Amino acid sequence: MVLKIWSTLNERFARHRVLRAGFTVAALVAIIGFLFVCSMGRALNHDEHQFVAPGVLLLRAGLLPYRDYPFFHMPDLVFIFAGFFSLTSHLLLAARCFNVLCATLLLLLVFAVAARAFRSRAERRWTIALGFVLVLSLNPFFRFTAGRAWNHDLPMLAAVAAFLALIRAGESKRALLWMGVAGGLVGIAAGTRLSFAPLVAPFALAILVFPVSGRSRILCLTSYLIGLILTLLPVAILFFAAPGQFIFDNFTWNSAINRLYRESTVSPRLLLLRKLGFPFQEFLKSPSDIMLIVGFIYLALRPGWRGGWSRLVDDREIGVLLMILPFLFIGSWAPAHSFRQYYYPFVPFLLLGNIIGLARQAPGRLPIGWLFAVALLAGFLETIPDLTNSSSILRMSRWPVVTVHKKAGEIATLLPEGRVLTLAPIFPLEAGLRIYPDFATGPFAWRTASLLDEQQRTRFHLIAPSDLERFLGTQPPEGILTGFEHAELEQPLRDYARARGYVSHRLIERGNLRLPAN
Repeated sequence: MVLKIWSTLNERFARHRVLRAGFTVAALVAIIGFLFVCSMGRALNHDEHQFVAPGVLLLRAGLLPYRDYPFFHMPDLVFIFAGFFSLTSHLLLAARCFNVLCATLLLLLVFAVAARAFRSRAERRWTIALGFVLVLSLNPFFRFTAGRAWNHDLPMLAAVAAFLALIRAGESKRALLWMGVAGGLVGIAAGTRLSFAPLVAPFALAILVFPVSGRSRILCLTSYLIGLILTLLPVAILFFAAPGQFIFDNFTWNSAINRLYRESTVSPRLLLLRKLGFPFQEFLKSPSDIMLIVGFIYLALRPGWRGGWSRLVDDREIGVLLMILPFLFIGSWAPAHSFRQYYYPFVPFLLLGNIIGLARQAPGRLPIGWLFAVALLAGFLETIPDLTNSSSILRMSRWPVVTVHKKAGEIATLLPEGRVLTLAPIFPLEAGLRIYPDFATGPFAWRTASLLDEQQRTRFHLIAPSDLERFLGTQPPEGILTGFEHAELEQPLRDYARARGYVSHRLIERGNLRLPAN
């Protein structure tokens, strides 16, 4: 009886276009709303300081990364955040909202791709597309990474959009235009996060391997390179403004210096073993990710060994995905130390392979409804523990984007103007105060500076604890903010304050602002 009622309702739903549209829109709004709430309610991560501070320094003082202060990432997001910060003093809120927007556009791209891939199943395609959006939104890599004030959401969106533009070029009469768009999007991804830079190669290779009808490979490659070069102009400008600092911050610090720092706390052999096992550990501990990998192999790659590899080579969509994945791994594995978010780029591309492969299956051959049920059940079960540990997301007053601004207001009450020495620069910047540009990266430059000699530190704007007295000699801070980083990292700041008679003011809930006695 229950199955009969469900079958009747399902059949009516499939035939009622307005009902389907309304349900789909409502579900998308709910998913995006959930993404927004979770992003705003996440605890402040110390990585976020190094992305927010440079945008403020550019906006308020015209200071450029590399030339004027250390910045250990590619620079595109600095200019974007500066534009957003010109509209509001809620810096963390603005940065996270931009990344939520990028994550939302990625979800909508997945929806559009799935809806188009399943267009032959007119009554079901919106529901199927919505199912893929849910699969991505519940994925543990997506939930952990998306929406933070990091540099992951924009390059991820740009890379997926570049793949779709490249595929579109093979179908469109405006192939050269789409090739240029693909190149421009790859340039945005690489100019935002260095780990996406290896993608320049597989896209160029795909243009040569998969020719566009009526267009020469040279013309297509030229269009791709023009788009790539145009969007990399901001990177080129900053490189020529300070080439030595640019190379050090993006390559030397991120490889040799960071590796030396890690090896000072963990044995090199153990560090290598951890790095080798990290991606397997992260993917295999999640049922959702295991299903993505198995689905990609079975749905996207299986035709290659069943119908001959020549068939797979002739398949533009799957062929390009196969070219992209190894270069994604190079970018993810290259940093000296591995973190979970570094492997997030695999998830959307594996999902695209599942969409493409499943859409090519004959209707009725695979029980799509049951596949989605299992995938979504796995996603929901993995999400539940995070929800139980994040009860504050339903209380807007407890959102970090709100509490950080309140903390900034408390700081501004104690110190209306002046410069603050801190390893947590978001707080004084939200208060409208100034910071020392050399500390724009928060704790990162500070904790590794001792690995360089004094001449190198001066050249690359790094301050070590032994330099603090000299550095602050002619420009002492009007305030010293502590209590937001590891105690051993902040100890030199507290020692400096104590030696000069700064008076400590305990902030509500967390933090200490030390002000001169007079």
